[in-house]
Amino acid sequence: MTTKKKEGMDDRVEDFAEEVGQLGKNVGKQAQKHAKTFEQRMKTVGDELEAKGKQMEGWYHRTFGVLGPLISSIIGIIILGAIIWIFLLLGTKTNSAAFSNLSSFLLAHIALLFGVSLLFSYTEYGNKIYPKYFRWVTPITTAAGIVVAFWLVINILYILVPDLELPIITSAAATILTNLVIIFLCIVIVGYIALLLLITTKPIVQEAVKSSCIQKESSKTTTTEDGYKQLYRSGNKRILGGICAGIAEYLNVDPVLIRLLWIIGLFVSAGALVLIYFIFWIIIPRNPRHHW
Repeated sequence: MTTKKKEGMDDRVEDFAEEVGQLGKNVGKQAQKHAKTFEQRMKTVGDELEAKGKQMEGWYHRTFGVLGPLISSIIGIIILGAIIWIFLLLGTKTNSAAFSNLSSFLLAHIALLFGVSLLFSYTEYGNKIYPKYFRWVTPITTAAGIVVAFWLVINILYILVPDLELPIITSAAATILTNLVIIFLCIVIVGYIALLLLITTKPIVQEAVKSSCIQKESSKTTTTEDGYKQLYRSGNKRILGGICAGIAEYLNVDPVLIRLLWIIGLFVSAGALVLIYFIFWIIIPRNPRHHW
C-alpha cells in the first residue's frame, strides 16, 4: 500500500514537473512571438520615419537650395551659443572654473567650429547634387572632421579634468595633439586610396555580376547593393587583425607586399598608422566565409 502511494506521488511530481516545463515552453514561445511582432513594428516605424526624414530633407534642399547648408550651420551655431551661455551660467553659480574655462574655450573657437560646420554641410549638399565630383572632396572633409573631433575632445578633457592622473591617456592625448597634421595626411591618403579602389573595381564587379548566374551568386557575399566590391578582413592569411591580408585579397596581390608597404608607411608617418590600423580593425568587417 505504501509503495503504491509512493509511486502515485512520484507520478504526480513527474506530471507536475512536465506541466511546469510545458508551461515554460509556452510562455517562451509567446514571448518570442511578441518580441518578433514588436521588432517588426519597430522596423516598420523606423522605415516610415526614415522615409519621412528623406522627404523632409528633400523638401529642405528644394526650398532653400544652395542657402540650405548656410542656414543649417547658422542654426547649429545658435544652439552652440546657447550651450556656451548655459556653461557660463553654471560656472558663475557654482564657482566652477571648469565650466567657465569650457565656455571661454568654445567661445574663442566658435568661428572655427562654424567654418567646419559649413564645410561639412556644403560637402553633404554637393554629394547629393553632384556626387561624381564631390566624392573627391569627401576624404579631405572626413579627415578634417576626425582631426577636429580629436582636437576638440582632448582639449575639453584637459579643461574638465585638469588633474588627470592617468599617464597612458595623458601621453596618448599629447601624442595625438602633436601629430594632428600627420594623422590628417594619413587619413586623406587612405581615403583617396579607398576611393580609387572603389572607382576602379566597380565596372569590373558589375561586369562580373552580369556574366553568369554562378558569378551572381558569388557576388552576393562580396559586393554591396551598389555593385561595389566588398572589403573584408581576411581570416586565412592574417597575422593580427587581417587588415593587410584583406586588402591583398581585395587587390589580388601578395599579402607580403601590402605588409611591406604598411611597414614603410609606419616609419614615414612616425607611428600614426598604428592608430589607422586599429580604426580599420574596428570598421572593416570579417570575411564571413573564412574561419575565425
